[in-house]
Amino acid sequence: MFYLYQQYVTKRQPITDLTVYRQLKEIIPSIEEEFFCSRMTEEEKKDVLYTCPRSSCMNYSPPPLNDSASAGIKKMDFMLYRIQSAIAQATRPIDYYVYRRIQADNGALKKTKT
Repeated sequence: MFYLYQQYVTKRQPITDLTVYRQLKEIIPSIEEEFFCSRMTEEEKKDVLYTCPRSSCMNYSPPPLNDSASAGIKKMDFMLYRIQSAIAQATRPIDYYVYRRIQADNGALKKTKT
């Protein structure tokens, strides 16, 4: 009987953990801190977010829900959308920081080549 339902079971990728190595700690000393538990006020969080430009390639427009979806489904969809938006906002400073590091490194490479 199990074999009848086996086609509906998919394997997941194993969880992967990043072991923080010495060079990464030197570049980003705060990597060992609890990232999402910041002690900043709401005003400080807004200041940080609005100083980092949005990434144009990260726009996400979810597909429209079927009109016949139940109220519970629509509520869950809205909750998931809010979670995605919150994560995108929370990680925007990281994206911008990495972008600036890459730009700085490229500038250093150009100077050494000339």
